[in-house]
Amino acid sequence: MDHALAIIALIASFYFLGKAADLIITNIRAIGEKLGIQIFFLGIILGFLTSLPELFLGINAIVNGVPEVSLGNLLGGTIVLFGLILGLSIFYNRRIKTNGNITDFAFAFVYMIIPLFLGLDGRIGPIDAFILITVYIYLLYIFYIDQKKHNHLEICITSEGNEILKKILMIVVGIFLVIMISNVIMNLFVYALNGWHVSIFIVGLIMFSLGTNLPELIVALRSYHNKLSDLSMSNIIGSAISNIVIIGVFALFRPFQVEVNMSYFALIFFSVLIYGAFLYFYRTDNVLTGKEGLVLILIYLLFLATQIGFLAAS
Repeated sequence: MDHALAIIALIASFYFLGKAADLIITNIRAIGEKLGIQIFFLGIILGFLTSLPELFLGINAIVNGVPEVSLGNLLGGTIVLFGLILGLSIFYNRRIKTNGNITDFAFAFVYMIIPLFLGLDGRIGPIDAFILITVYIYLLYIFYIDQKKHNHLEICITSEGNEILKKILMIVVGIFLVIMISNVIMNLFVYALNGWHVSIFIVGLIMFSLGTNLPELIVALRSYHNKLSDLSMSNIIGSAISNIVIIGVFALFRPFQVEVNMSYFALIFFSVLIYGAFLYFYRTDNVLTGKEGLVLILIYLLFLATQIGFLAAS
C-alpha cells in the first residue's frame, strides 16, 4: 500500500472511530436520562466511554511495540480537550455560566499534570501507576460528595426495560467497532511510519490526540445544540482524568520509557498554561465567554505549532 493511501485510510478510520464511539455515547446518555442519572455523573460516565479509543489504541500500541504512541496520545489528549474542544464549545456557546468555585476543578487539573512530572526521570513505572490510580479513585470520591449537594442537576425520566436492553446492545456493538477500528488504525499507523525518521511520541501527541478525541468533540457539539453545557463540561473533565488513569493502568503492567526533550518540556509548559487559563476564566465573573474560549483555542494552536516545529526538526 502506498504511504499516501495509508494516510488517507488513517483519516477515514479516525472518522469511523468517532462514529463508533458516538454510538456508545448516544445510547449511554439515553440510558442515563431514563434512569435519572445526574448530568454531572452522566458526563463522567461519558468521559470514560469517550476515552475508549485511547484505551484500545493504547492496547494495540503496546502489542505492536510502540507504547510511546499511546503515552503521547493520552498526554496530548488533555490539551486537545481543554484547548481545542472546550475552547470551541465556549466560543460557540458565547456564554457558559459557572459557580466560580474552582476547588474541585483545581484538584482535577493537578491530577492531569502529575504524570508529566512523574515522567521527568525518563520512566513512568508501577509505583507511578499506583499513584495515578489511587488519586483517580480519590478524585471520583470528591466529585461524588460534591455532587450530592447539587440535586437540581438530576434528570428524572422513566423507561421500559426492553428499550434499555436495546440500547445496551447498541453499546456492545459500539465497543466492538471501536476495538476493530482501533486495531486497523494502529496497523496503518505502523505501516505509515516505515521509512520516516520522526519521533513516534510527537506523532502520537499531535495526530492521535486529535483523532481519538473526535467523540468528545461530538459530545460538545451535541451538548451545545441541546443546551446542556454542563454535560459538555463534565464529559471533558471525565475524559481528561480517564486519560490519566489509563496511563496508570498501562504503566502498571508495562512501564513507559519517556523521552525527556524540548518537546516534553513544551508539553509541560502548555499544559500548565492552558489549565491555569481555564481556572482563571472559570473563577472570574461566574461565566465563560466566547473571547475566553478563543484564548484557549489560540493556546492550543500555539502548542500545536510548537510540536510541529519539533517534528519538522527531528
